[in-house]
Amino acid sequence: REFNYKTTPGKKSLGFIAQETDKVLPEVVYDIGTQGGQKHILAMKYVEIIPVLVQAIKDQQKLIDTLEKRLDVSGL
Repeated sequence: REFNYKTTPGKKSLGFIAQETDKVLPEVVYDIGTQGGQKHILAMKYVEIIPVLVQAIKDQQKLIDTLEKRLDVSGL
């Protein structure tokens, strides 16, 4: 997702929004404290997201393979 950091307005960044990610994968989100008057700034451990994403891709591929086999059997 594209976003702007509050500390660097006008500079676009790509990544996940920690507040959104915290709802589904709180293990990768942490509070870095206070900066520039902003309390409870959240950050993410991006490296720890990689195994989760890889497993999701594997699960999706397994489902795709299963669905392709069903299509082959039904002759579509």
